[in-house]
Amino acid sequence: MGDTQPRGAAPCAEHQSTSWAVRAEVLPAIAERIAAGTVAEAPPVQAASADVPVTGGVAVLSLRGLLTPRPSVLSLLFGGGNGLRTFRSCLREAVASEEIGSILLDIDSPGGSTDLMAEIADEIRGYRGTKPILALANTQAASGAYWIASAADEVVVTPSGLVGSIGIYLVHIDESGWEEQHGFKTTYVSAGKFKVEGNSSQPLSDEAKAHRQEIVDDFYDLFTEGVAEGRGVTTAAVKAGFGEGRVVTAKRAVELGMADRVESFEGTVSKLAGTDAGASRKAHTLSVSLEGDASQVKSTSQEEQPDDKPSPKGADPEEERARIARLATARPRHHPERG
Repeated sequence: MGDTQPRGAAPCAEHQSTSWAVRAEVLPAIAERIAAGTVAEAPPVQAASADVPVTGGVAVLSLRGLLTPRPSVLSLLFGGGNGLRTFRSCLREAVASEEIGSILLDIDSPGGSTDLMAEIADEIRGYRGTKPILALANTQAASGAYWIASAADEVVVTPSGLVGSIGIYLVHIDESGWEEQHGFKTTYVSAGKFKVEGNSSQPLSDEAKAHRQEIVDDFYDLFTEGVAEGRGVTTAAVKAGFGEGRVVTAKRAVELGMADRVESFEGTVSKLAGTDAGASRKAHTLSVSLEGDASQVKSTSQEEQPDDKPSPKGADPEEERARIARLATARPRHHPERG
């Protein structure tokens, strides 16, 4: 988590106030991009639709790069996709689709903004018992990405994969010495007792540091409680035994209870599809049209194998739209208790 704004950064309220559940190694690079003014550019336009590949009844939902609620220049610079809102729409449709038997969350991410992470993790846990949902660290599910992964029925790691980085990270840069050395003096004119608290032109006061520690602790509790509920352990076990902020290898993750097994992407898909690794199976695409958080869906065939059964017929378009609208506005089925 960071509130860092290095010298020379272009104003960008969205990213100055964002908290991050991301690997500590990645945060300096994010801060550098903010300092360069990159995120002041116009963000990418939200995609009109998203395609979800389906193989043997297994829907593969990808989480890539820096995770943010919506696509932005910053997220795309760090390999991000269409954002967590789009991911949530695809998840809901995959859960509702009768032609999908199981869901694979294919994750390769260092984490990202904390926005929507708790909500999505809660929603995934709420779908347990509906159909199998498996998270695969392929090859990285760190920080906020592991938060989401831990909510699945199972967590699998590829042999070279890494998981963990459970912790919250906040930085304050004191540039008062730099300003004095170069003859600068910054004056803030503000209203509100704490409005300019923690600015980079002054040392961080004890009061401001205590407030930031409260924020860190609150997010850390939310993070660890969510992971504990997902993995079926106590919050204390997560804080003391799940890497304590470090990432761990696949083998170590299984030993610590952070993951259930080590397996390749191909092997995982084959098991979920109920077929052997080399077996032929039908592949198609679930195309989700995005309209806010609601969506409508159509399935298009990409390839067919003669040994497979024909795909089910599509639903009436009007009924389908009504069903998706109900799904998008439905309250997630999750337990209010945590950890």
